Amino acid sequence: MQHRQRFEPWRLLALAALLSLPSATTLADLAIPGADGSDGAFAPTESIEVDLSLAPTAAWDSPGSGNGVYDPDKWAVVFKYSAVDIPEGVTVTFKNHPSRAPVVWLVNGDASIAGIVDLNGHDWVSPPDMAEPGPGGFRGAIGSVGWVHYPSGGFGIGGGNSDGAYGGNHATVGHSNEAWPTYGTERVLPLIGGSGGGGHNQYAGYGGAGGGGALVLAVPGTLAIDGQVTANGGGGYGGLSGPGGGGAIRLIADAVTGAGALRAMGGSHQYGVGGAGRIRIEATNADASWNINPVTTLRTPDDPIMLWPPEGAPSVRVVSVGEVVVPADPRASFDVGHEDGAIGLDAPEQIVLETTNVDPAATVQVRITPQIVPLEETYQPSLIDAEFQSGNRDLATWIATGHLPEGHFAVQAHAVNPAP
Repeated sequence: MQHRQRFEPWRLLALAALLSLPSATTLADLAIPGADGSDGAFAPTESIEVDLSLAPTAAWDSPGSGNGVYDPDKWAVVFKYSAVDIPEGVTVTFKNHPSRAPVVWLVNGDASIAGIVDLNGHDWVSPPDMAEPGPGGFRGAIGSVGWVHYPSGGFGIGGGNSDGAYGGNHATVGHSNEAWPTYGTERVLPLIGGSGGGGHNQYAGYGGAGGGGALVLAVPGTLAIDGQVTANGGGGYGGLSGPGGGGAIRLIADAVTGAGALRAMGGSHQYGVGGAGRIRIEATNADASWNINPVTTLRTPDDPIMLWPPEGAPSVRVVSVGEVVVPADPRASFDVGHEDGAIGLDAPEQIVLETTNVDPAATVQVRITPQIVPLEETYQPSLIDAEFQSGNRDLATWIATGHLPEGHFAVQAHAVNPAP
């Protein structure tokens, strides 16, 4: 059967300052869930790229064997280290898992970062490539090609529009990108990175930048950072392609020390920046003077530690697009032959959604982002309101009806409960 539409559903999960952290009352070491040390000690002596695609698929609390595990239900690559020691002069980067899931480090000893942990989104690239995000973030727009096609918007629910080098969003709005929502929570639950920047419709070859990635680092004892942990969005080209939104960093420890830096900023271009990301620090004892952007405050760790959204947290998932049922672990690869689904020419232009713990009066929306946009098409991503069909707050079905573009496109949904 001839096909014209190949969709890639993406899951939704629904000012520099020098911050001196005050000392707190001494408590016993924290109990970090799942931190059994089964991935061994992480102590690189030279710069290293950690290949997240090597992680076998398993429940997050399954034993590791050095490469962590990928849990599609939690959408995370989880490592269980006995200790972490990244010396000065050593930089740790990451090759994305095919799902582009974020990274979780659960440690059953101490952790020291004197070097650099880099989860930054990549800077703009020329077509046909798209700028990769840091793990947990979203790709930048593909660039335009002469009079062949327009650029896409950036990917992610807050991806930058494609007609003015718009910045990707996250906790705040990226450059000129007010048309798209901010997202995430102050608790960094769920763990999610920044959206990609948009391309520019008047110039050839300038794609948007990737969004910053996302990391949880949980330590029962002391976390010392004299180096850097960064989850910044990638940079755009001049004023011609959008910067990526900043990612997310969540640190949990009994004690934090050092004089290092934490960064989850939006990338930049000539006229502005991507949206700021999120940083959260949870510690019972603190003697640190970290340079942090965006700024944050010290929080007391949960008891017990909460790594994942709790039971009863709101969620939304894409059930089907047209006549095609969405796979349980969509990848949005855009690779020919590896699409999440292919839709026939006469497919109904409906997207079915399922929500849990979402009020029937909530706002539920679907974003559709084409990979490339033919010249005769509108070149912006589209946002479609879904209509409540049946069910209740516990479990409900919604339908979004709208134009499904030709070629590859990504689908992502989000829900916002009404204010209490």
